[in-house]
Amino acid sequence: VNYNNIFAQTTEVTDEAEAQGLEYITKMEAVQTTPIEDRIFEEDNRKSVDELLAEFQSDPASIWKTLKDYDTLIMGDSRAQCFLIYDFMDEQHCLVMHSTTIYTIQELLPDVEARKPHVIVISYGINDVGLYHDYGVEKYMEDFAGLIAQLQEVDPGVKIYVNSIIPSLESEYDRAPNWMAIPAWNEYIKNYCEEHEIGYIDITELANQHRDLYIDDGVHMQEEFYPY
Repeated sequence: VNYNNIFAQTTEVTDEAEAQGLEYITKMEAVQTTPIEDRIFEEDNRKSVDELLAEFQSDPASIWKTLKDYDTLIMGDSRAQCFLIYDFMDEQHCLVMHSTTIYTIQELLPDVEARKPHVIVISYGINDVGLYHDYGVEKYMEDFAGLIAQLQEVDPGVKIYVNSIIPSLESEYDRAPNWMAIPAWNEYIKNYCEEHEIGYIDITELANQHRDLYIDDGVHMQEEFYPY
């Protein structure tokens, strides 16, 4: 028996199998998995609005788990930062910082690209109305829409919702007259979002219903407001 020939043939077979295996792995690595992941995500999380509302009514605290399950990222200023400060959400689901404007979105694009959330809720505005005092809400929304488009570029398929600007109490208009414009701005932003198929969440009435939950500065909200 020529063991050298058998060994050589076995080695050739092993090398060929290994090469085929490596080729298969390489092909699998090149497959775009995002559509598959999205389909699994949607199937795992598919619940009707009625089912979700029933869950929230029986256990209001379940809203936080649901937001995380749906891979929701909150972006915003100090008012949004309270979701993190009060421990309703965690750092994985919040990109929030005090004294920021919509321009912070551009700085956070690499973070969004790395996280690739399925849902983004954006809540800025209290600082923007002063920044855009000389330009108006039309220019503000034009720039805002451009930043939203950049988010969609780094995270294709993401669902984006713009939160209405949380108003201040009228008692604070003397120190910041620009805040008087917030109701009119919200109306414009709402119409713009509807016309351009951008999600819009209007919490103006909610804030008005719970005016007693503002802290002494008339701008920020107490912990009890955030579950609402």
